[in-house]
Amino acid sequence: MQKPMVYHLNNELFDIFQQEIKELHQEVEAITMEKFNTERDSAKREAIKNPLQFSSHCEGLKKVSTEHSVEIKVRGEDIPYLDVRQLQEMLQRERKLRIQAEKENLDQFKCTEAFFEMMEQELKTERERRAQIEADKQEAVEIAEQLIIKLADIENMSKEGPTEITSGDRDKIQLELQKLEKTIQEEKALRVQAENFLEILDQELKTEQELRAQIESDKQEAVEIAEHLFKKLEDVEKTSKKTPCEITLDDENKTQLELQ
Repeated sequence: MQKPMVYHLNNELFDIFQQEIKELHQEVEAITMEKFNTERDSAKREAIKNPLQFSSHCEGLKKVSTEHSVEIKVRGEDIPYLDVRQLQEMLQRERKLRIQAEKENLDQFKCTEAFFEMMEQELKTERERRAQIEADKQEAVEIAEQLIIKLADIENMSKEGPTEITSGDRDKIQLELQKLEKTIQEEKALRVQAENFLEILDQELKTEQELRAQIESDKQEAVEIAEHLFKKLEDVEKTSKKTPCEITLDDENKTQLELQ
């Protein structure tokens, strides 16, 4: 199965970050090389003033090859602290992005697999349905061809003289016609039955949709009634907290009416 497009996009994103890390390494090496060249030039300038100091610097630079600057092994103290920190942050971010990309790839792959399985099942059902339709069509064609042949035989026999048609031939023809008529009637009955079944399914689906709509309406109405009842109960509770002298007859009647 071909992997989804998201998988390739995440791989491209991963390659981009890998390239950024590589470029960052190159920048650190370039900065270190620049520092090395600066120290070397400074040593040369100092050598003009002090030959002994130039000799000391040359001893420290013997291991560095100017022809292969990319392969210079950088010592820890030669790398600026800020660049090392940036490199560490970039590496941490790259690791997090790699983990996130792998997780997204896994989730996308699972969703895509489920979607493809569903599509394959639908295609399988559609193929079976088409195969059944083709079989029914082929059966109908065979019945029609058989009917045409029988009618042609009857027409040919009717053109012959009356003395050439025996009683046995007539009975045979009558039996074949009855079989064909019965087959056609059964085919029509099956089609009518299938159409009725589809109508019943449509009606049941419509009834189910109406019931769901009614249930949703009843739920909404129940929620509104509950909210209204809670509000009334809060009002009654506030009223009941009044002192007896502050509760009038009208308040009592109103409270009783609200409770009812």
